[in-house]
Amino acid sequence: MNGHWQWQEKGNSWRGVGIYHVTASAMIRHPQKAAFGELKWQVVDGQIDGAYVEWSPFGQSLWDCIQQIPVRHPQIQIVAARIMPDHLHMVLYVTEHTDLSIREIIRGWVQGCRKAAKACGLQEEVFSDRPFIRVMSCRGQLQTMAEYVKRNPERMAIRLTYPEYFYIQRDIEIEGQQYAAVGNLTLLYEQELMAVHVHKEWVWEAERGDNQRLRDYKNGCILRARQGAVLVSPFISPDEVAVRDVALREGLPMIYILDNGLPESAKYKPPGNLIEAIAAGRLLLLSPWPHYAPNKGRCTRAECTAMNAMAETIALAATAKAAKRLTGRR
Repeated sequence: MNGHWQWQEKGNSWRGVGIYHVTASAMIRHPQKAAFGELKWQVVDGQIDGAYVEWSPFGQSLWDCIQQIPVRHPQIQIVAARIMPDHLHMVLYVTEHTDLSIREIIRGWVQGCRKAAKACGLQEEVFSDRPFIRVMSCRGQLQTMAEYVKRNPERMAIRLTYPEYFYIQRDIEIEGQQYAAVGNLTLLYEQELMAVHVHKEWVWEAERGDNQRLRDYKNGCILRARQGAVLVSPFISPDEVAVRDVALREGLPMIYILDNGLPESAKYKPPGNLIEAIAAGRLLLLSPWPHYAPNKGRCTRAECTAMNAMAETIALAATAKAAKRLTGRR
């Protein structure tokens, strides 16, 4: 970790009340067995069961160093922490103004980790780079991150057990449109695909007190999915996101059109709530965009219109093909 310690965001003293997500990576990385421990799990009836990390002696020392943070700094609470074989996560809640900034507190913690490494017979420099510190300021972000940290071993075990579903497949042509894809491509060939698109007039009616059409449509999407239809959508609006989230919870099949490109790497690590669905073969991610933007903002109106049109095209084409197959059998 040569050079100056850099803030992740400039212009913030980072001394007041706040919640921070801290990530640190091992010098040598391997997702299953590395300096901090070994990931272990079993597969029962095709499902990941009991995933956990068996810490190395140094991994145990790292955990002890984490537990020392609130002892040394009573203003800090540990909301969540997880040591993986080659990296670790901490979610820290600073409850009141501190004399030391989070930057300085984490720098002191790193020094303690170096001493622990030497006591375990390891090289002094145990982290590949400075721990990444991110302030968490959005509504719902804390709960999402705490859940992500908690379920990290399970999600890693899923990716290691079913690697084929997480490879990016490129140049997939569907009705004249090129896509990059991750997940189960056979969902495109189901007999019934349903495009999910909540119309503005239904939302306006609901805002004026009449939510009948909006409620019936959202319920109808889930009912048809329960009957075997595959939902297809970019899931842009809050009501569409609600349909997506219910489908994920119930394990219903979906084709999710992304508003960003996919990375250049061969594999893709999707957001945490999508990993299980991909591994189970219930989800296909499609990206029509050639370039990946790490910090992409909200999609434009033109992008939203284009993606909704793609969902309609995919669903209608599948329905037409299914009808043609049935007619051919007669």
